[in-house]
Amino acid sequence: MFSKNLETVQEIIEELNEIAGIYKAALERTNNPKIAYLEMLYAHNGAPLSKAGLSMPQAFFCDIFLSFWADRETQSYEPWRQVAAVGSLLWVWLIGNENKLTSVEKVFLKNQKARLFFLIPDLIEKHEVSPYVKNTHFGVEIRFDELKFASRCFFQCLTEEDAPIEQNQKALLH
Repeated sequence: MFSKNLETVQEIIEELNEIAGIYKAALERTNNPKIAYLEMLYAHNGAPLSKAGLSMPQAFFCDIFLSFWADRETQSYEPWRQVAAVGSLLWVWLIGNENKLTSVEKVFLKNQKARLFFLIPDLIEKHEVSPYVKNTHFGVEIRFDELKFASRCFFQCLTEEDAPIEQNQKALLH
């Protein structure tokens, strides 16, 4: 059962392991990896881990992401799983750092975050409606621009660029 609060790194790791177990079980039940991934997202969204980004230390998150990125060439994951993992990590970063974004960026996130989170598998296969999205208009297609926006937010945070706010907004939104 999911814990009610995640306050330490160890608790977060245990939560990740539990969700990985759910994901593995889902994979064993179905031959459709996209359905298995959506089941994992559903479990994630209902768990405290979905809120962990609000208090997760930036350094801890960066270590996870950079470790994954460094090993991406040697991983046995299929390409869609790599995209899904990267996308999920970016989403966790976004929900934990919305307070650092400008009002223009927040409006963009409000409209696009649900699509980014639920539709990562559609980067590989488009035009399939997610069963977990109530508004079916969200489930039609995701644009690469949305993932690009998330990745730019993330790498801007890593490099801590000192560019003017207007320039950052333009880079993030275009």
